Amino acid sequence: MANVVDILNFHKGELLAITLLAKNPDGSPLSSPATTAVTMTLARTVGGTPFVEFSTANGAITLSDAPTSTFGIQLVPSQTSALVEGKTYYYNIWTGIADAKILQAKGTIKLINSVEPL
Repeated sequence: MANVVDILNFHKGELLAITLLAKNPDGSPLSSPATTAVTMTLARTVGGTPFVEFSTANGAITLSDAPTSTFGIQLVPSQTSALVEGKTYYYNIWTGIADAKILQAKGTIKLINSVEPL
């Protein structure tokens, strides 16, 4: 079962850093994390079509610790610039490809409204 984590303390222009402990369906660490594809999708609605994806293939997600299957997701401000303050977005984090995908985590991301100086 996927972990549900809502990211609500995030301001526009900040680095968004997520640590993922990827698991097999039985709860054990992945057997070959170094060659596992990890993808994070963002959609505007629950179950909607992703409007952006981040992955191990494009360098936004990296393996931090192979024995524990720990991955780091680092989204810099330029990668989240399409997100609007106060709006809720929905994300999924997947490992694997095609029919072998495992939903590792899901939830919402909501940028906090800012009050910028004059």
